[in-house]
This record gives sequence, C-alpha cells and structure tokens, in this order.
Amino acid sequence: PVSELLPDEVLQFGYGHNIVNVILVDVRAWDTVGELSVLLIAVTGVTALIFRSGLISRLTVSAPSLRSSVAKAASRTSTNSRWLAGASALEEDRRSLMLEVAARILYPTLLVASVWLLLVGHNSPGGGFAGGMLAASALSIRYLAGGHYELTLAAPFSPGAILGLGLTIAAAAGLAPVLAGGAPFQTLPVDILFGPLGTVHFTTAMGLDIGVYLVVLGLAVDILGALGAALDHDEEQGVQLVSSRKGKTK
Repeated sequence: PVSELLPDEVLQFGYGHNIVNVILVDVRAWDTVGELSVLLIAVTGVTALIFRSGLISRLTVSAPSLRSSVAKAASRTSTNSRWLAGASALEEDRRSLMLEVAARILYPTLLVASVWLLLVGHNSPGGGFAGGMLAASALSIRYLAGGHYELTLAAPFSPGAILGLGLTIAAAAGLAPVLAGGAPFQTLPVDILFGPLGTVHFTTAMGLDIGVYLVVLGLAVDILGALGAALDHDEEQGVQLVSSRKGKTK
C-alpha cells in the first residue's frame, strides 16, 4: 500500500514524475554515488589486470598518430574506406561493408538518443544509466565494425579521465544544495528564463545523472579498449601463425 503514495511524494520532494529515477538520484543518492565509486574501482582493477599482460603499448597510441596510420592503410587499400576510417587499418577479410555502413548510420543516432534519455529521465523513462548504456552500445557498434582502431578514433579521450570526471560531477551535485542551505544530495528545482523562448525547468539531481552517464560511458570505453585490444591481439597472432605455416608448407 505504501507504493500508492510514491507518485505524489516523488513529485513533492524530488520534483520529478519518474519514480525510479527520483529514488536513485534523491532518496538513495548516497547509495548511488557509493555504487559509482565501486564501479569505478572495479573497472580500473579489471583493465589493470589486462594491461599486465603486456598489451598496454597497444592501448596508449595517441589519436593523431593513429589517424596517420589509418590514413596510410586507407591509401594502400583499393576498397571504399569512406564509411569508417578506422576499419581501413584492418585486414580485408576482417571487414564487413554492411556493418560499417550500419555503424556509420546508427552511431550518431544512438548518441543523440542517449543524450535525450539523459535529459528527460527525471520525468520520463530514461536517466543517466539508460543514456550511458545506449551511448556504450553506440561505441560497441563502432568497435565491432572497425576494431580498436575505430574505437580510438570514436573516443579519443582517456577513459580514466571520463570516469573520474563523472564521479566528480556526481559528488559536486551532492554538495551544491549545501551551498544553498539544504542537505547533501537534496534535490532543488532550478528555473532559467529565456525570455520569449520560455522557461527551462530542471533540478540539481541532473548533475548526479550526468555523473552516472559519464561513468557508464567511461566504463564502456575502458572495457572495450582493454578487452578489445586483447581479442584483436589474439586474432592477429592467429593470422600470423597461419601465414607462417602456409609459408613453411610452400
């Protein structure tokens, strides 16, 4: 029976209509930030273990140098490489034109949809976690189409920096209400008047949602970069082994 009170309660105290989102960024805000911290520590530990295998040099290639190598690979291949630049660095038998076309079309669409989910999540289905997962799916499609070369071009930033930035924004969102005389992580409404364009209404809980979005996005880039490089490394080693065996047979 207590659940019947939730629609009115979350609107009165959390200024939102999405019950789940208000619970996560207001009622259970301390737990949410704690879970973000645990998630950040876990992904850092997992990727650190992968880096210990000796693949760290494959993951620290700067975006400009990678673009240069991709450009050289594209100039050597006779196939159409305009869809995804990073895919030009792959062997021909590892490329899929249909997947590259689909990734080129879906990637910007999914990113825009992920930001939309982030912005409407306090009142409609969505939120920082849902938006971050959709953005991670967009990056996964880029990786599947072009390997870690394409992933580096799509996300030319340090995943650790994005993880840290997300957690910092979430913590700052919790401290902001204190400056206004409220309690930590207390949701406060904010209305910005844009004259004839109308008024934009949001709450300070949006900061926590943005932090969640960035942490999920950084986690995806970190895991895809680490595990993806390991998978690509194993596949390339297998291709080299097969080629050497064929050479010996000849």
